[in-house]
Amino acid sequence: MVDFSGLNTAVETTFAEVVHWLDAFDRTLSGIFDSRHVEIETEGQGVVSELVTTLGVKADEAEPIKTGERCEVRGVLYRIVDRRPDGQGMIVLLLERA
Repeated sequence: MVDFSGLNTAVETTFAEVVHWLDAFDRTLSGIFDSRHVEIETEGQGVVSELVTTLGVKADEAEPIKTGERCEVRGVLYRIVDRRPDGQGMIVLLLERA
């Protein structure tokens, strides 16, 4: 089994930014924010584009974070709609504008 903790720390140090959580603990964490358009093929409608916004957080820091909680990234308020473990020590949180 590969230990990804060193790589995750290096990536977080390079790309992470401050995220303010508006949950019961009212805290700040760091995470890797990404918002990009993804093309999706549909039956009969061709290809459509959807904006997918995610936040990558170390699994141990993301443990108490629940779906439905809100966070602020780059001055925009988001709600967590899904948690997706990557199997390598990170949790990818799927976000939508709140």
